[in-house]
Amino acid sequence: MIEQQSVDLGSAPALGASDTVVGQSATLLRKNDTGTDGYGRAMCRREIVQEQGRDPWSVQRLPVATVPVMQDGRPYPGAPISALVTDASSSGLGLEFDAHEWRPATDLVVGVETPNRTVHYAGVRVCYLEALSGDRLRIGCEFGGFGKELLHADTLAPRFDTESLAFVARFPQDLLDAWCAVGVLTATLNDRVQLCPKCHALPTFRPGCRRCGSGDVGNEQLIHHYACSHVGRVNDFQTPAGLVCPKCRTRHLAVNSDYEYVAGPYQCRQCQWSDTELEQVAQCLRCGARFPGHQAYLQDLRDYRADRLDPLALLPSS
Repeated sequence: MIEQQSVDLGSAPALGASDTVVGQSATLLRKNDTGTDGYGRAMCRREIVQEQGRDPWSVQRLPVATVPVMQDGRPYPGAPISALVTDASSSGLGLEFDAHEWRPATDLVVGVETPNRTVHYAGVRVCYLEALSGDRLRIGCEFGGFGKELLHADTLAPRFDTESLAFVARFPQDLLDAWCAVGVLTATLNDRVQLCPKCHALPTFRPGCRRCGSGDVGNEQLIHHYACSHVGRVNDFQTPAGLVCPKCRTRHLAVNSDYEYVAGPYQCRQCQWSDTELEQVAQCLRCGARFPGHQAYLQDLRDYRADRLDPLALLPSS
């Protein structure tokens, strides 16, 4: 078993030949104690163990683009850093950088261009650094870390939370948009929903009173007499001898031949408001706020997509 000395990731270019930890294996097996990275953020000192009976894959020096992850989860400003894959396994890979281009980070997103000209990405966690000759730097990585979580399909679409009754996302939209800006993610509009303007939870919608918002409204059925165009309440037409028009006194009216039923004005039973049309009224299921439908908060539900890297794609084609 080979112990690794703790290395400050932020001071990597100053490492000497004596700081070499492991040969060509970039596979991490288990943790040891804790230290800090170049940002002063807590990280793990790792115990690197040579795999028993499993050698890293031999790969041609494959060019890749790497995006360091800042402490807040956003991509490091500037263009992606060019690197070469020197070896790989199902658990991790080795990368070679120009030491002057390295940015202190414990997590990277690595992009590999496929034969169809699309770039597929994987998240990796930095395990150790090794200074090489000619201002070159070798970094051993394992698949995982923040980048793997970012690229996971379940984190790239908002979901409806049954406790808060709101649509929630694993990451803030501005963080995901920052990864779209560097090409790692692509965004599409999935839906646009109407939410409570106060707490952004899900409301119900129904026709209601324009004045007080109550759903306790009704309307009276009316009769429209075709011959004289009179419209009145059903009770005004009813007599012991049958339906009689109160205006022209025509008797024995037959439905559809002499008259039709029409809906009368709506009347609110709470505030006594009356009108011919209702308002779409919403009521929040969480805070109970009642508001006109046109005042609802509009939220875009964006799906983010990532082309994830299959480690087998790192193998040279036969």
